[in-house]
Amino acid sequence: MSQLTPTGWISPERIQQSINDEIDKVAGQHVDVPSTLRPDQPDKISEFVDDLGLSKGKSRKVSDTVMALLNTRR
Repeated sequence: MSQLTPTGWISPERIQQSINDEIDKVAGQHVDVPSTLRPDQPDKISEFVDDLGLSKGKSRKVSDTVMALLNTRR
């Protein structure tokens, strides 16, 4: 018979930190995502990411990850 291992809750802050770390890793620099950005503002998110000066591939990945971060802030 197999045993289940206990699982715990991951705090929203820890999830957000993990997502922020991924953004920094992909961007190759620290990125401070403004608290004023909201997930229902795709044009502002694109403008924010474009201002980072990343390649198209990195910009796309950072944009998707920023959206994930913003969705955890709701």
